[in-house]
Amino acid sequence: GMEGMEEGSISTVPETVSARHKHTQNPLDSGAFLAVHLIRLVHGARARARAEKKGGDNVGREEDGRCQDQSGECKSLRQQRWDDYEPREIKRIDTLAPYLDILPTSAHRTKKSTDAEINSQGHPLFWSSRLLQTVFPPNTYTFDLIKRYQAMAESEYEALKFASEEFGENVGYLSYLNMRANVLSRAFGVPVAASSSSDGDYDGGAFWGASEDDDGAKVAELSEEMRSYETSNFGSFLDDDDGKTAAAEEFKLRSMCPLLDMYNSHPNPNVSWRYDPQTSSFVVRAMPKSNIPPGHSIVVSYGKYTDGHMFAKYGYVNGDGSSMTEISLAVFHRLLGDVGLGRQYSQLPFKAWDPNSRKDLFDSPEDEHDERVEFDSRKSLSSAKVALEIQAKELVRYLMFDDGYDDCIDVSVNSHSSDEELKLLKLQHLIKLANYRDAWIVRVPPQFPNAEPLQQILEGPSSSSSSAA
Repeated sequence: GMEGMEEGSISTVPETVSARHKHTQNPLDSGAFLAVHLIRLVHGARARARAEKKGGDNVGREEDGRCQDQSGECKSLRQQRWDDYEPREIKRIDTLAPYLDILPTSAHRTKKSTDAEINSQGHPLFWSSRLLQTVFPPNTYTFDLIKRYQAMAESEYEALKFASEEFGENVGYLSYLNMRANVLSRAFGVPVAASSSSDGDYDGGAFWGASEDDDGAKVAELSEEMRSYETSNFGSFLDDDDGKTAAAEEFKLRSMCPLLDMYNSHPNPNVSWRYDPQTSSFVVRAMPKSNIPPGHSIVVSYGKYTDGHMFAKYGYVNGDGSSMTEISLAVFHRLLGDVGLGRQYSQLPFKAWDPNSRKDLFDSPEDEHDERVEFDSRKSLSSAKVALEIQAKELVRYLMFDDGYDDCIDVSVNSHSSDEELKLLKLQHLIKLANYRDAWIVRVPPQFPNAEPLQQILEGPSSSSSSAA
């Protein structure tokens, strides 16, 4: 069921592989490319349906892509290419059409709900700032996490649009945001490995063998195609120092997995799932001693997510006190590095994550004529310096209370008392760990760690509170 659902597909617009976040020049998360691929499949399915309705596969266009339809229904050349598809993709589109049809659309996401009806397809990515501040106080951990996910999607879209005019002409932001929410809340990481020998034996993971299309033409191996993608969470470490393929556990292919993505999550699931590299599929088994009678829901575990992260990413929480809670102590400054998204998105260039790189970042002279450093890279590092300087000023607020002293310590230029030196050392230490997530985010154990998931499948809108987004 995963064939054709990976981010490294021929349906992805070639120009988009060069996309980078504008302000940091960080590569995009692989989920962005999977979202583009899924949008292409949806466009291809619609174009195929229109063509079949008109009685042909390429109605209204010639091989050179010029519009030949006098009815006025033809679009621009780039729009035609976007809707076009290779003959070998027809089977893929036909196979995946039912799955694509059930994925939530932007209309589902933005549907207005009332007190009597809950929008089960709503997702925090679509929340306005006003709604977000109404539900979560500003600067709380969940508030920050949702804002970063929203910023990630917006920055990805702008990067993809800048890299590909074809993408920009055919995909609006709301359409991209919707598919990005589908990927964020439904995609799985599938371990992959290339063939270990010339006789076709595989050492685990998704099968990467080269294939042939209907005409017998050789199609590049998936491993070869994936090397053309520079993303934030694979590619750069796809090869080790010896040029060999990295171990399967180091590289996971972002994939959509029909049916498996419909299970909700709970810290105490009644079934388990694992990836079977021999069949390139997932196996779901009942947990030992679990009793799942007819009419009761099947619940898996997505991993050790806290309630806040579960809601920000998947759009729901169990609400039974079974998950941990994360609390942010960063009340006076905002973390700029990893806030919980890892290398999916950051407001700092990845090279500036290391606190030890701060000295190099600020001490090294900016040579505008240094051809070894690209202009965009210099600009991103300059922006990082400005952001870190602003952050340093925010950190001073943590030192405005001098506990244990009769009088406040006034740090002056001419005086160098031991108390002042201690205060400056505190500030230097705060600057060093300002973006170290574990120093500012506290995990509170679950209130009811043994709580069982709500098993009974309810009828009507009331069951939507635990529906996967």
